[in-house]
Amino acid sequence: MIVEKEIHKIAKKYHVDLVGVADLSPATSHLAHQGGAIFKKYPRAVSLGFRLVNEVVESIADHGNRALVMNYIHHIYSVVNQRLDQAAIAVSKFIMEQGSLAFPVPASQVLSYETYTGLVPHKTAAHLAGLGWVGKNALLVTKGYGPRVRFATIYTDAPLASGTPENVRCGSCRVCVDACPAHAFTGNNFNEEKPRDYIYDAAACNGYMKERRLSLLGKNVFGGNCGLCIQVCPFGKPKRPGNRDKKAEG
Repeated sequence: MIVEKEIHKIAKKYHVDLVGVADLSPATSHLAHQGGAIFKKYPRAVSLGFRLVNEVVESIADHGNRALVMNYIHHIYSVVNQRLDQAAIAVSKFIMEQGSLAFPVPASQVLSYETYTGLVPHKTAAHLAGLGWVGKNALLVTKGYGPRVRFATIYTDAPLASGTPENVRCGSCRVCVDACPAHAFTGNNFNEEKPRDYIYDAAACNGYMKERRLSLLGKNVFGGNCGLCIQVCPFGKPKRPGNRDKKAEG
């Protein structure tokens, strides 16, 4: 219990909004298949979530405004991801000092632009930690902030109490599916027994982003530059007086 409290305390110093612990046993084979046998060593993971600033996310509704899109990219890659990585390193060092293994995975690390995958998916640990569910947009959707959260993950063998996974709560909502300019979402609800393309066509999304990067931002710009599936999701939408969204309230 003392260890869990200290992890929360360290994360809070970096303004991390969500902290959860995942029991990885349901996903061990999947993680090892994608990331390598090293992930068989870690029975648990600490998931750290950092909330995005609402007005920055809302601004990308103006999808052709280069300045606003560049501001969004800077917000994610130069600010939020770095803060998450700093928090993950700090938590990892603490876990090491307690005599346990700690393997931090960066907040943003695309290792294959063919499959659009990183070392291992952050959303797996975040979901198993009870921080949210995988939505029709193939993102981790949280009750409080929707998909407006970035994650980093620390894989560990530390004896930590784990959370309970959330059930999918997207229901019949198709807002992100209909808003996607790449038509990358099938509209199916996430099913852990199905492959990713059951809900999401990564090649279509990546192809659109490459084309958009060249046409709107220029070939030297790094980072994602769409984000509409984040911006339109009813979960996490700012609630304004007289305009409360029942879907966003869950």
